[in-house]
Amino acid sequence: METNQREYALVFQGQVTEGQDVEEVKARFTESMRCDPAKTETLFTGRRLLIKRFPTKEAAEQGALWLRQLGMVLEVIAVEKKEDTQAASALEQTRVSPPPPEPPLVPPSATEEPPATLPHGPEIWDETPSRPQADAERRLPFVFNGQGSEFFKIWIVNMLLSIITLGIWSAWAKVRTKRYFYGNTSLDGSGFEYLADPVKILKGRLLVFGVFAAFSLITKFYPLFNLIGGLLFLLLTPWIVRQSLRFQRHYTAWRGVRFAFVGTLGDASRAFVLWPTLTVLLFFLPAIWHRQTHYLIDHSCYGSTRLVNRSTIGNFFVVFGLLALLALLLSTVTAIMIPLIGLDLMTPSYRSQPGEIISAWLVILPLMTLVWIIMAALYKVRMVNLRLGKTEIGPHRIVTRYTFGSYLWLVLTNTLGVMLSLGMFYPFAKVRAARYAAERTEMVIQGDLDHFVASHQAEVSALGGEAADFFDMDIGF
Repeated sequence: METNQREYALVFQGQVTEGQDVEEVKARFTESMRCDPAKTETLFTGRRLLIKRFPTKEAAEQGALWLRQLGMVLEVIAVEKKEDTQAASALEQTRVSPPPPEPPLVPPSATEEPPATLPHGPEIWDETPSRPQADAERRLPFVFNGQGSEFFKIWIVNMLLSIITLGIWSAWAKVRTKRYFYGNTSLDGSGFEYLADPVKILKGRLLVFGVFAAFSLITKFYPLFNLIGGLLFLLLTPWIVRQSLRFQRHYTAWRGVRFAFVGTLGDASRAFVLWPTLTVLLFFLPAIWHRQTHYLIDHSCYGSTRLVNRSTIGNFFVVFGLLALLALLLSTVTAIMIPLIGLDLMTPSYRSQPGEIISAWLVILPLMTLVWIIMAALYKVRMVNLRLGKTEIGPHRIVTRYTFGSYLWLVLTNTLGVMLSLGMFYPFAKVRAARYAAERTEMVIQGDLDHFVASHQAEVSALGGEAADFFDMDIGF
């Protein structure tokens, strides 16, 4: 009969219940199951594993209760029944403890301790139900499901509460915003997570604000401190950059595995202080971009797997050359247009009538803004395609398809919408930008995405991240 052809299995993917520490859950599992710690580690690699089969769904649900008491997140699924010979062979190869006599399996009470072992011990088959073959290469697009109307409600509430609380709510506003965009961005059906604590962010902001306010007060009475403050900020820049990146990565996760940043202060000093100082003198701007790109990406990790960027310094020279050519072209066009519309920039302002000065600036400012937007759009497209589009994560790689024309249209329409709506279009512009990024980014997967191993990470202070935000340092990618 059909009922004899199906079994029910417990599936585990290395995730633990909220508030539980992974290492503590591993220790409890090892002790309760009386198994080798090395075998326990194989369960927490992030792969989907069938750890136990049952003949009925009720028995599987009861068995899941024991492991859930240890802090493990499991699901019960229906699977095709294995032949007895195959199951026996797999069990002999993977059993971690001798099978005890089968006791009756009943749900644990609130006061009952978990049993020492599951019936027959844990049986581990390295299977991924309903997944493509491990060796097949496939392309997985990023998907963004957010809506402008949804985010508008979050944004307007955040704005009002931040004003009412004199900025205190801004820490919660930041977390709510990031969780909305992270949660609505998914890969292979799984959304991203932002795990930061708004209380820690608030503490970091208050500390940064307090230090800055104290320094501003001192400089009013001792102007020499402006120079000292500038030098101090220069010395602190590597620490701020590194801490900001550590904070951003540590509190970002996908499928229960966190990102991390392992760059050193020495590398940050070279990428954000030493090289910028030398290359400004030598007009060698592409070298800055090259060094900073590899610092941002090559020291980032997903779990214990390092990211690698394959861009070369020659790629950044191409970007520099294109920007220089575009700047020359735009300057030429602007120089031709200004006389055609009747503006005389050679006449001193004190000889011009007030109406002429206002008219001139009404033309010049939009032209300058347009030139800046065009240059920024080209820079953004090229840098994203180099930084993100040439990044690999283990055997997988990221592919981006940003184009100058489509991105320029996005920026122009978003800017126009924000200006005409007096800022009310901003939430919709932010959602449009996120959807554009997702639609033009995908991962080329070699095998599957379930082999990443979570790494143990210490908590990271929000101080560096909030200092970077306070000084408007854009160091993400």
